[in-house]
Amino acid sequence: MNLVEVLVAASVFAISSTASFQLWVAGSSWSQRADQQGRQQGELEAQLLAVQGQLQRLAGEPLAADCAVAADWLVSHLPVLERQGVGVRLQLQHTDGSQRQRWYDPAAYGLCNPSTAHVLPPSI
Repeated sequence: MNLVEVLVAASVFAISSTASFQLWVAGSSWSQRADQQGRQQGELEAQLLAVQGQLQRLAGEPLAADCAVAADWLVSHLPVLERQGVGVRLQLQHTDGSQRQRWYDPAAYGLCNPSTAHVLPPSI
């Protein structure tokens, strides 16, 4: 081999090594971001399940005949909930901006008379 062939081979090797390393770094950082997002979504889901567990403990024990009164009671005793019509909405937001929300109807849990319940918007 002459000097030109050695230099060309070394250049090709250096360029391919650099490109391979850049691809590896990009894949590694993407994987770390995906893991972090998964952990954050898991935290939000755990908070949702905690509120749902509280609602299930109350299930079947009527709080009021009117579902609007039952919704007011829920909002006053579970501060993470906010009133939306006759129902309540739980919206959780993580520091990175990701969020989860769920709609709850007091009539579905037996907390009021279902004849006074109204249809809630679908869960998002």
